[in-house]
Amino acid sequence: MSCLTIFCTEIAALIGRHPYRTLDEAIGALLLHNERVVHKEFPHLKTQLREARVKDAGGKKREFICRKRHGGVLESGLAKMAKAECPEEVRVLLDETLAEIDEPDERDVARGIVFKTFGTRNEDNVILEYERLTGRRLTEKNTDFRLSRAFSTPSGISYKIGGRIDGVCDELGKLVEVKNRIHKSTFQNTTSCRFMGISLLLV
Repeated sequence: MSCLTIFCTEIAALIGRHPYRTLDEAIGALLLHNERVVHKEFPHLKTQLREARVKDAGGKKREFICRKRHGGVLESGLAKMAKAECPEEVRVLLDETLAEIDEPDERDVARGIVFKTFGTRNEDNVILEYERLTGRRLTEKNTDFRLSRAFSTPSGISYKIGGRIDGVCDELGKLVEVKNRIHKSTFQNTTSCRFMGISLLLV
């Protein structure tokens, strides 16, 4: 039987611990990442796969239109947010940026774009801040990770964990995934969990 690959970045959403991504979105991404395996081994999931493909294409189209119409506003807001000194200031600047977009639907799309873009650009800073505040040094930052051993569920489905990781905390023996890049400042609410054979620290 073929093996499913579960990306590290989706684990937080799959266990309900992602602040901005839903379980349905994570499952859709999982199906898309493993499209060939789904067609070969799980024909009963083809309907869900088609729905995920349509939803993904629709989301990308809405993002493209939003960026084309409001790219200047979004980039201006992101530039201001990058200079913010605390999470509260980031939230205020985010609200001010979104207030310049009239259509509620486009505002929701814009919010997602800002979260994703700001998070990606700010990820390295969050990792450095985590190291500074906790005194723990992370290794293998932003590297590709592959868990070579395949696992099996009681239903007989085989899977591996893979994808790009934010870092490894050797002191705790955990992979580190940064998910809350805007609101966290003290890392008091970090979550440790075990997911299908690996130990994960969500910050």
